[in-house]
Amino acid sequence: MSKQINWEAWASYFFFGYPLGNARYLKDEDATEPADLNLPVERVHLGPAAQTISNYECATRQAADVFLHVLERQLQRRADFNPVVFLSGGWDSRAILAGIRKVAPERNVEAYTTTYDGGNNKEQVFAAQVTNCLSVPHTIIELSDNYYQSLSEQALTESAFSTNMHIWMHDFLKKTPLTRNHVNFDGYAGDLIFRGMKQGIDDDQLSPDSDEFFRRFRVQIPSTVLSKPVYNTLEKLARKVLADELAKYPSETRALNFLINNRGARAVGYSIAAQRKYIEVELPFMDKKLLQLATKIDPAIRLNPSFYPDILKKINAKVAALPSTNSPEQEQIGWTEKPIIKHSEANLKFMFDEIGGFAKDFGNAGGIVDWFTLDPAKTVNSKRAQPFLRRHNQTLESVYLYTKWFKHHHNQLAPGNVLSDSFAFDEEITASTKQPFTENFEGIKAKYKSEIEALSSNHKLHFNLSVDVEAFPISDYYASQTAYENEVNKLIFGDFGYGSVLESELLSKEIPCTYFIEGYSPLLNNSGEFSRVISFFNREHTEIGLHCHAFSIDEGIKKHLNLQHDWYRDENKLTEVLRWGKQRIESALPNSQAITSFRSGRLDVYPNMEACIKNAGFSIDSSLMDSVEENYFETRSSIIGNGVFNNGYLTEVPLTSYRIGDKVRGFNFNSTSFEQICHLIYLSIKFKLPCLTMLLHSWSFGKGGQSSLLGKNVQYEPDEHLIEKFRHLVSFVEQVSNTQFSTISETVKATEHQLKDEKCQQANRLNLKPELITVNCEINRGSLIASTHVNQDHLDGIFVYAFYLVVNGEVVDKHLYKADNLTKFDISTYDNSIEIAVRAFIKRESEKKPLIAKTTVVSYSN
Repeated sequence: MSKQINWEAWASYFFFGYPLGNARYLKDEDATEPADLNLPVERVHLGPAAQTISNYECATRQAADVFLHVLERQLQRRADFNPVVFLSGGWDSRAILAGIRKVAPERNVEAYTTTYDGGNNKEQVFAAQVTNCLSVPHTIIELSDNYYQSLSEQALTESAFSTNMHIWMHDFLKKTPLTRNHVNFDGYAGDLIFRGMKQGIDDDQLSPDSDEFFRRFRVQIPSTVLSKPVYNTLEKLARKVLADELAKYPSETRALNFLINNRGARAVGYSIAAQRKYIEVELPFMDKKLLQLATKIDPAIRLNPSFYPDILKKINAKVAALPSTNSPEQEQIGWTEKPIIKHSEANLKFMFDEIGGFAKDFGNAGGIVDWFTLDPAKTVNSKRAQPFLRRHNQTLESVYLYTKWFKHHHNQLAPGNVLSDSFAFDEEITASTKQPFTENFEGIKAKYKSEIEALSSNHKLHFNLSVDVEAFPISDYYASQTAYENEVNKLIFGDFGYGSVLESELLSKEIPCTYFIEGYSPLLNNSGEFSRVISFFNREHTEIGLHCHAFSIDEGIKKHLNLQHDWYRDENKLTEVLRWGKQRIESALPNSQAITSFRSGRLDVYPNMEACIKNAGFSIDSSLMDSVEENYFETRSSIIGNGVFNNGYLTEVPLTSYRIGDKVRGFNFNSTSFEQICHLIYLSIKFKLPCLTMLLHSWSFGKGGQSSLLGKNVQYEPDEHLIEKFRHLVSFVEQVSNTQFSTISETVKATEHQLKDEKCQQANRLNLKPELITVNCEINRGSLIASTHVNQDHLDGIFVYAFYLVVNGEVVDKHLYKADNLTKFDISTYDNSIEIAVRAFIKRESEKKPLIAKTTVVSYSN
């Protein structure tokens, strides 16, 4: 019988590490727990306590007493078994081991420890200190180098809900001498009830759909691996499922119930099930009396960082004093880092090879496998900082396990198992409630026209309008902007039933513009429709270029060109694809005229891309942008500048980037305000930049709304504010004699004889909120040398400088205005305990009041 993928369960998996509630990865399965899971307790439903324990000493004493009583009772019940403890470096397992030694010193308890593949040997080091203190036999077991490769798939077949946690458990258990005569007293849930892990004092004030809960409970952030639409959809589903699960529980105990019933029964549940194949298991912290006690303790006490350590002191004070993985970082000493086996170079290669082999047979697996973001050249990046790198690699694990699951179940899956949310077949669009930013267009134009005239410059600025003509269906996973397939005119022509906005605002007004046309879209696979598009945009005043989103190429084109899943890594194939797109456009142009300009899609980065573009017959590339990380992935963000430059293969005309303080933005019509546009034109004329290159899209004048499908923005009507904004932009450019609209190829031709330094400038010069002065301080032999530097790009004149020495918030010395921008203070009498700062002032020589002041705190050690 054909089945549907439960995308809500998979969304939970990608964000929380496991499906929430009783969900499975396939829909329509029995929602009860599988019998083979064999958890020793049922799911709990902890209600609010009638009475609250508000005395700290009473709470710690009762917690220790009840816990020891639970251990004593469980040991008596298991009198014929040999007790063992899987001892980690944390508090939970040591509380159990110390408790067993306290209530049953005659029992021969043993401890076993492994690394848990955590990237260090803290577990072994701290566990050994505990066993030495308690005189307990201790065995340390190293995991096999290939444990992940040999056991990861087993985790999928043993459970109806696979999880990344505790895949190492089978490897660990096989290396122990344990039998059915042994019982492990597992430490699960101690951190939940006594340490309050992932819980907050005011949780009862939060609604189930609170963003605070989502940020706290997620264990992965897959934005570095999955493409944006896929990530957005999974996040939306994960938030919904989390809110639904949290809503099941009383507000007073919501977080505790959630964690025990999900992290326990699901994530740790796999570990318990694995243990039960070899030995018996007891869960002391899951005892009902202990759980009920936890609900009675005032959250301000139970969530106090000292609460659990103080309970440990009542069990065994010497053990409580030992360092643990739960201790403050400064107390964790004596350990060393170890390579994470599952994130080793060999294992990452194994995962990518497995995913690669899978993709050849099964494509994108319902939309999850994104071959751009899974390219090892981008995802395996040693420069990523910890713990960011670990979370990133955890997501790679998740994608790998998903593909293994998909392969295992593909024969059961019904056709059309495509990633979507619960409302996938709703054609209702939720219109954006965001109100347009109100701008005084006429006032802004007058202001900047006056400032440009004051420059008295004869510099000519080419304003390159460039439009990416795109048409992607809703079924395309990588497209954020889309329309229903019977409404593609909204995407391609900006036609919302009232005539084309592109025709009325650009083409009919003969405004020079370069139109980069997507030649590979499935919505344009009909040759007649494609020719109509080319004919529409090809005018005497326009330039036609090729636009290529390599990961949205029509399946028919892939078959025609014999493209495999990783074709873009092959330079010859990439060149062939680009040449095919170029020839397709040229064959639709009158007299098969040649096109020279190319622009890649936002996500598309290829090995040796520039050489391939040149070999395909292009001479101009407009794909790059200077260091705009929110629009380009890290391998695409580079220091290239603004203007026009040659890279050895091509003439590059990058999309303009600009700064707002430290933030870097792309010159995009939709996201750049009208005042920012005018300000950038002013700065470009002032600094004699040869051109500004603005990005528009064929849908830029539309108003979009969120469709529930893949979190996409669906165009549904024209946006009158954006149309008005564009009209004022045209008006402003035409009023400023220094500026003219140009196509990209016209700009290249007009600047070809200019010097290199004139054609391309550092992108950070276009800063709308620049730092006007910098204050540098240096300490040398009891003297503080301070200097002030003026940003001469944005401030002109002759300046004088003043400096104040500030100690512990009070001005103790003043060096008043002089022409020298450098001064020296004597600080030899001050010790390390004081805070020193310098406040610098500048003013124009002819003025009385200071123009700018800035304070810099000085790092001082005598």
